[in-house]
Amino acid sequence: MNHPLTGNLRALEDNVLDTRIKDLAKKINFAYRSSPSVIPQMQMMMSDLQAERSRRDKEKMEKVMQQAKEANGDSSSWDDIIDI
Repeated sequence: MNHPLTGNLRALEDNVLDTRIKDLAKKINFAYRSSPSVIPQMQMMMSDLQAERSRRDKEKMEKVMQQAKEANGDSSSWDDIIDI
């Protein structure tokens, strides 16, 4: 569920997104002590920010994996290398 005041998170740079996550975490901690009624709304915003961070991390990991495959000159996955 997206919070209506979150805005377009894809347009933010990585460092701005990280700063927003840190600032919102501090505000949530303060809200627990002063105004617990706003916490669900803040948690919705935090969920949106963390989902965007996860999406970006996943894209970066896929890009690194693709580059590793291309560097090795094959299309095999890492699962083929590790035999447990």
